[in-house]
Amino acid sequence: MIKVPVDVREYSGYRADERPASFHYLGTVYVITSVIGLVRELTSDGRLVNRFDVQVGDDHFTLLHDETEGQWYLLVEKPLAKKV
Repeated sequence: MIKVPVDVREYSGYRADERPASFHYLGTVYVITSVIGLVRELTSDGRLVNRFDVQVGDDHFTLLHDETEGQWYLLVEKPLAKKV
């Protein structure tokens, strides 16, 4: 899997950046209808990464939030070509 940086709009409840609400990828905004799962991982180099399995309509995606970097990533099998 490849980590592709994406822009994410977060829902902030009792804590900042609590969960993703939508993400922007290749010119399209994907509105997240539900968070299916959340796993918090500590990487071998000491970074805290949250892995969100999300549903957008009938599709499922995996988003990573690297709390150390403050960066969001979309996990993809291979990067899609940008629409022209």
